[in-house]
Amino acid sequence: MVKLEENTKLFYDELNLECNINKLLDIAKKGILLYEPLFNYEKIKYHEYIIDISLMGNQYFVIYTKEQYNGLKSYITFPKSYNKLVVFSLDSWYFNSIPYCKSIIINIFLIEQLFEEQDENIINKLLVDNYSIINCINYKFELFEYLYDNNDEYLNYLVIAKVLGLDNEIITNILSSFLSFECKNVQLLDYCSKIIKKYKVKAKSEKFRIPPRFPLRIIENYTDKIYMPNTLYIQCENNYIERFINATLSDNLLKQLSPKIQYTGIIEVELNEYGIYGTLCKEKLKLIKKDDDDDNNNIQLVYDDDDKLYKNEINKHKLFNTKDLLIKKYDPQVYNSIFKYKIKYDNYNLELYEIYELFFVKKYLMNYNELNKILSNTEYIVKINYKTENNVEYIIMKFTYIISLIHNEVNSFIIHVLLRYYFKHNIIFKNNSLLLDIDRKINNDKNFLNIFEILSNTPHEIFNKYVDIESNCTTYSDVLKHKIEIDTDKLTNSLSKECIEKDKNSEYSICIPEITLSNYKESCINVKSEKCQKFYTDIDKSKYYPICSKNPLYNEYLQIQVIKYIKRVLEIQCLLDENNELCPLALCDIQGGAYFSDPLSNNCRSKQCTNKLIEIYKDLNLDQYAALENLSTSNVKYSYNKLTWIKDSISYVNSDTC
Repeated sequence: MVKLEENTKLFYDELNLECNINKLLDIAKKGILLYEPLFNYEKIKYHEYIIDISLMGNQYFVIYTKEQYNGLKSYITFPKSYNKLVVFSLDSWYFNSIPYCKSIIINIFLIEQLFEEQDENIINKLLVDNYSIINCINYKFELFEYLYDNNDEYLNYLVIAKVLGLDNEIITNILSSFLSFECKNVQLLDYCSKIIKKYKVKAKSEKFRIPPRFPLRIIENYTDKIYMPNTLYIQCENNYIERFINATLSDNLLKQLSPKIQYTGIIEVELNEYGIYGTLCKEKLKLIKKDDDDDNNNIQLVYDDDDKLYKNEINKHKLFNTKDLLIKKYDPQVYNSIFKYKIKYDNYNLELYEIYELFFVKKYLMNYNELNKILSNTEYIVKINYKTENNVEYIIMKFTYIISLIHNEVNSFIIHVLLRYYFKHNIIFKNNSLLLDIDRKINNDKNFLNIFEILSNTPHEIFNKYVDIESNCTTYSDVLKHKIEIDTDKLTNSLSKECIEKDKNSEYSICIPEITLSNYKESCINVKSEKCQKFYTDIDKSKYYPICSKNPLYNEYLQIQVIKYIKRVLEIQCLLDENNELCPLALCDIQGGAYFSDPLSNNCRSKQCTNKLIEIYKDLNLDQYAALENLSTSNVKYSYNKLTWIKDSISYVNSDTC
C-alpha cells in the first residue's frame, strides 16, 4: 500500500469515528484519495475547512456558509499548493493542478453571495472559469443533481436515451466523459456500473480505465464491471504495482511500459500524483499477451426483450434536453420569445456597411432619441415589436439590452451571467463597460470587431462609453503602428490653404490611406497598384506635391526613410492568409494593436502570413525609426528596449520557432 492510500485509510477512520475536523485537515495536507463529497457528513459539512479538504482531495463541494465562501475566495486571490499540486482556476487542462471551479456544485447560497460580491475579479473567476472547462461540462447539471440530491432522473434521460437510441461510438464517448473527466466520486462509478449491467454495455478505454483517483480496492472492484478485459498484462515483482497497473491502464498505455517506459506524459503525471511512478520506473516489467478470443476493439451492446418497451418510451423524448425542463424546453439562443422560428446562422459574416443597413441599427442604434429610451427603460427594447432572422442583428440587440441593464445599474452578477450565456469567452464586463477581449482567438473576430465599432459610434455618447476593446498589444502598437505622437497643430498651422487643399485632393492620397476594417479591401488594392508602387520608390517626392514640398515641416514627411516606413506599415496592414482573410498581425495593426497579446506568434500559424511578413521585414532597418524620431513635429523617442524588441521580432519571424 502506498502512502497516499495509508493516509486515505487514516482519514476515513477518523471521518467515520471521532470526525475531528482539525485531524482531518492535517491528514488531508499529507495527501488523500477523497472518493466522496464531504457534504454527505452532517457533522462537518458546514465547517470552513471543508473547502480546503475538498480541494486537497480534488473532490466536489458545496458552499453553505459565509466562512466557506470567503475560504473559496482566498484560493482565487492567492493560489495555494498542497502535495505538489497547485489549486487554482482553469479554463483549460493543465497538469499538476487542481482547478477549483471544476469542483463547485452551485447552490442558491453561492448565487446569493455572487449577487452581493463587489469584486468583479471574483465573479469573473467563479463564473467564467466554472463554465468553460472540458467538453463534459454538457453533463454537469445532470451530474450534480445526482451527486448532491441523489436524483438520477435527469442523468437517466441523458444517458439511457443515448444508450438505447444511439450508436456504440457515442455510448463510448458518454462513458469516457464521465469516467475520465468528472469521475472522482465512487457514487458515479456505481451509477455507471449499474447502467452497464442493465443494458449490457462494456467499453474499451484508450487511456486510463478507472482513473487513479481511488484506492486500489475500489479501482479493482469497478474495472471489470465497467470495461472489457485488456488483451495485455504487465508482470513485475511488486504485487501492488502489478495489480494497480493492470487495473487502471488500458492496452494502449500498457504497451508503453515494456520493455521500458516509452512515454512519460499522462502516465508520469497521474502516477506521480498517486505516488507510485518512481517505484514503477525501478521495476522490471514484462508485457504478456493474454489468450483471449474476445474482440476487444468493439463495444458490445445487447438489448433484452424487456428493454424494447423502455426504448420506445425513451424515443418519445429523443430530442429532450434535460435542462429544458427548467427553461420551458426551448433554448432562447435558438427560439425568439414567441417560439415561432429559428435564428439563422448562415448570414453571420457581414461587412461593416451591411451591418449599418440592418433595420435595428438604422432605426434604433443610429437614432439618439431611441437610444435615450433604451437607456432610460430596460423594458423598452424588450417590448419592441420587431422580429429578425439575422443573427448579427440578433447579437446587436442582445448587446443593446445588456448596455441598458448596465446603465440602469442592474446587479453586475446578472450582467456577467448574460454575457457568459450569450457570448462565452470573448466578452468581458469590466470597469462598468463591455470589453471585447480579442487577445483570445475566437471565431468570427471580424464580426465582433464590426459590431463593437458600431456600438461605440452611435449618436449617443453615454451609450458609447459602455463599449470598449481590451488588448495587451501595447508594445507593438507603440512601435509598429503609425501611432506616433505628432504635433498636428504645429504642422497644420505652418501650411498654406493652397497646400492643404492640394494635399487633400491629391491623386496620390490613395497611396497613403488610413486603413480600417471597413475599407481595407479597396485600400489594399490601391497600395499594391503599379501607380502607388512607383510613388513609394521614387526618390523625388516633391514633384507629387510641388506646393507643399516647399514647406520644410511637410517636406520631412517625404523623406525616403519615412516613406519606406509608411509603405511597410501599409503592407503589414494588407497581409492576407490562405483564406484571403486578414492575417493576425494585420488585424492587430489596423486596430491600433487591439487583437492579440502576442501578434507575431499568432501570425506564424499561417505559412502565407509568415512568408509575406519575412519579405516585408527584409526592407526594415533602424534608419526608418531614426527618421521618424527626428521629425520636427514628432514627440516619439525610441528606447533601447523598443529598438531591441524590433530586432528580436525580425529574428523571431525568420526562426524555426515561427
